[in-house]
Amino acid sequence: MAIVGAGFSGALLAVHLARQTVGRLDISLIDRAGSRGRGLAYSADNPKLLLNVRIENMSALPEQPNHFRDWLERRTGRAPDALAFVSRGLYGAYVEEVLSTAAASASGRIFIDSVAADCVDIRRKGGWSLRLADGGEITADAVALCLGHFPPQFPAALCAALEAEPRAIRNP
Repeated sequence: MAIVGAGFSGALLAVHLARQTVGRLDISLIDRAGSRGRGLAYSADNPKLLLNVRIENMSALPEQPNHFRDWLERRTGRAPDALAFVSRGLYGAYVEEVLSTAAASASGRIFIDSVAADCVDIRRKGGWSLRLADGGEITADAVALCLGHFPPQFPAALCAALEAEPRAIRNP
């Protein structure tokens, strides 16, 4: 299995595959930044950049709704307020740990290889062939595209005018 994009969606796909797969599974988790769960949304170092969802609604494991809250309690040594908001970077650490735990607990059946590369082409060749920007190639039986958010764009009808406007900011 190849997963292109290792932010939250790619990492959690790998986690749930690892938890539900019977038998052996090799997962290539491909991300240009080498992310393991943080992606753009949860890689912020600034502790003032908070989640926009309360702790009680942020479990990565739906069948364990208190999973994130319990993780925070183990990490800090105190019970967090379930209605509070925490930093995006702290949540990124949680997602990274959920991924690492899932890989470690698969007891040799699931192998997750993190590939820090830019996937530039995908072709069907019996299975799938993924070409990387550095010239490398990965083959897989299945591919999931977990590409995250694309950079902000000006509206098409206004793009030409706004591109020339120095006060217009595409990506704050």
